[in-house]
Amino acid sequence: MTRILLLLALATNALAQEAHVDTGSHDWDYQLMFQGRSYTAGAMAQAAFGHWFLLWGQNPLPKLPPIGPPESGSPNWQFGYIRPVITLQSAGVMNRATAELEFFPISIFGIAVGQGMHQRPNFSQQFDCKLVSCSGWLNRTSLRGQFLVGASGMFAAFVVRREWVSSEDKSRPFTEEGMGVLGNTGQDSLITATWAAGYQFHPKWAVGAQVIRGAALTHPNRSLTSALFLNYIRGSTSYIVGGGSYLSDFVRPGFTMVTMIVFNGIRPIGFL
Repeated sequence: MTRILLLLALATNALAQEAHVDTGSHDWDYQLMFQGRSYTAGAMAQAAFGHWFLLWGQNPLPKLPPIGPPESGSPNWQFGYIRPVITLQSAGVMNRATAELEFFPISIFGIAVGQGMHQRPNFSQQFDCKLVSCSGWLNRTSLRGQFLVGASGMFAAFVVRREWVSSEDKSRPFTEEGMGVLGNTGQDSLITATWAAGYQFHPKWAVGAQVIRGAALTHPNRSLTSALFLNYIRGSTSYIVGGGSYLSDFVRPGFTMVTMIVFNGIRPIGFL
């Protein structure tokens, strides 16, 4: 990990020497989100608060709308930044808090390291809570990487997150209801990989497809969500609806409807 961060820092320094830097550019941002799915049924609200610091290049925000891509032309992607961010998530009976440090040597590629706590209820639609640990606290350490490309209205993104998760219950396997996987007794490593691609056919409209795969490594099991989506942007808010399939090693495959609403109170500097 130290070697990777050092190489990225050296690359960032080389880019900064060749580009104009908006010296001292930094700002706060915040974003609110709601997402839900019909199978297995669940919904969650999220609030993220960050503070970005430009490392090199020019601040792209003055030429960007409150959310989404620019209405004409290509966005400035030649910049790098770091961004501490705190994310709070709640489904009422389930609550989670995560602190991360994002490092993007260039705007379309970056990594983030994080630490979080996750409180769960003694309830599950996918697991038998008499046999496995559904409730109590999970401690989560994470490493995330993401890559984004786009041209002529087309876009694609890949995000992978690895988490080292420990449960306060050391006697039984633990559940991760959102991912639909079961962790090993006491602790496990979880991976979530997300692929998305689409086409923006109008400044306010886009269509695409998304695949999300979750897996536990020590206690091998997995889940898969595949969906087609339609995205509409109005003002500072993005509305996404879609439909597809959900399956895991613990529930039968089924059709699921997905929805997401994202509001940028103050737009973050990144593109995802």
